[in-house]
Amino acid sequence: MRANPMDVMFVFLGLPTSLASVVGLSQSTALHHVLPWWGPRLWSIALLAGCVAYLIGVTSVREMLGALVIVRLPALLLGLHLISIASLTYAVVVLMFAGWSGLVPAVAYLVVSLGTWVRRVDLRGRYSREDR
Repeated sequence: MRANPMDVMFVFLGLPTSLASVVGLSQSTALHHVLPWWGPRLWSIALLAGCVAYLIGVTSVREMLGALVIVRLPALLLGLHLISIASLTYAVVVLMFAGWSGLVPAVAYLVVSLGTWVRRVDLRGRYSREDR
């Protein structure tokens, strides 16, 4: 966790939101109006699973021979993938629900989606090069 404090911070931003949504303590009006009845539940489960997988991957970073090594890279990649999809879904739903007035919150989720996607592509590329 010391090697990736920003990643851990992002996970802890997503965990309460997804957990509250999964158990029904909180719900997004936009998700409930735009998606079918099962959509908000699937979205919150995907975000929760993504955050948990991301946390597992991030906390597996170890120092070996002076380099940081991700021991559980598949979990990290899965977490980044799920978070990217959930963030993109939320951004699109907010824009569909609120129109132009939803642009500012949608941009924040689009940035998260793009950032997690780029990180996933980068790590996956490095991982596949090491297998050769």
